[in-house]
Amino acid sequence: VALTTHAPPGELGRFEVCVHNWGRAAIAHLRSGLPDCANPLFERTELDDEPISWNAVDFRAGLGPDQLAWLDGLARLSLRDGISQRIRTAITPASCSMTPAWGRHDPVAVRQVVHMASYALGTIIALRRSKDASGLLTRRERQCLSLAVFSGLRPREVAETLGVSINTVRSIRQSASARLGARSQEEAVWRLMESGQLFQGGGLGRQRSR
Repeated sequence: VALTTHAPPGELGRFEVCVHNWGRAAIAHLRSGLPDCANPLFERTELDDEPISWNAVDFRAGLGPDQLAWLDGLARLSLRDGISQRIRTAITPASCSMTPAWGRHDPVAVRQVVHMASYALGTIIALRRSKDASGLLTRRERQCLSLAVFSGLRPREVAETLGVSINTVRSIRQSASARLGARSQEEAVWRLMESGQLFQGGGLGRQRSR
């Protein structure tokens, strides 16, 4: 069993867990299709909540030559048959892949493994959260980040929405990113999600006039 997120190299949320009996070469092969999506397992599990059987005729019929070659590479690592299923998470796409050591695709066993994988993923994300209380942002700081990233507003539009100057918006974003240890506003928002701060109440900044 292997539990892995689908984040490309260098991106946030990238990690994998070899739960049982998957070698590092096999884990590396799972990653080898990124970011060009040659890995059909990641691509299909992101579109379908149902288990994907690697050797199912309808699954293989929709694959291109490079994706079939990728599956052949997995087979050369003694992983000729298996199932992959999506793990739901708001942080980054993830899936659980398993080889049926019992020699058959038992739906009950698959559900049990996926349930345990989902629990493991939630636990890992929780353990990776920042415990530093100084990282808690004010409501105004979260507003600046969310308006820019989720609403797609430019700094001037964020300033108009909040009734502050554009320099204030830039200063707020810089201080928020610095406290979160983020290199960009997108990374700052991701860290808010990861640490559970995005929907938390924080200290309120003093009221500012237009």
